[in-house]
Amino acid sequence: MKLIGKIFFIVILTPQAIAMERITVNGERITLESAFTLVGASYEAPDTEWDEDDDAAMEEADRRCEILADKKPTNCGAETSILPDGCSSGGIGGVYNDIFHDACNLHDTCYTTRDAAKNACDGNFEIDLKAECLEMNNVTDRRLCFSASTSYVDAVKLAPSSLFFTPAQNDLKCVVWHKAMEQVC
Repeated sequence: MKLIGKIFFIVILTPQAIAMERITVNGERITLESAFTLVGASYEAPDTEWDEDDDAAMEEADRRCEILADKKPTNCGAETSILPDGCSSGGIGGVYNDIFHDACNLHDTCYTTRDAAKNACDGNFEIDLKAECLEMNNVTDRRLCFSASTSYVDAVKLAPSSLFFTPAQNDLKCVVWHKAMEQVC
């Protein structure tokens, strides 16, 4: 079974649970404090228990919102998405875009995973593509598939990080920032 990047957000509505809030991105649960860190903000949950009638607690909530609002990632638009979009081979793939669709989605998801490493994502992509080729029964089709998979792998491995990986990591920060803002503000 292959997991393709789905985003779920858990919103905890009780004020007492403020330090326990989680955001789940690409199957990974991260604390709200980690979300702050990911977008370059620092925040530590207060040691005091949240009380809706407590003015200090309300001021603390406003302070969290201000801290986070000031740390909006660069080029972060309202429509930023980290959902996988299949193969974007730019013409090298043709028919293989359909065959490699799941592997491409896994690669997209890897690029938008917190603390991902480009080389690891690209290595897993190569393995996933070759696994697709191994499922072909016809030897000639399998050979052609391996040849096409090499083109796909070379394209991602030779591409500088600034072309796909870094923008994908920035999109992740943007999505996390938007979700944190929804929860905090």
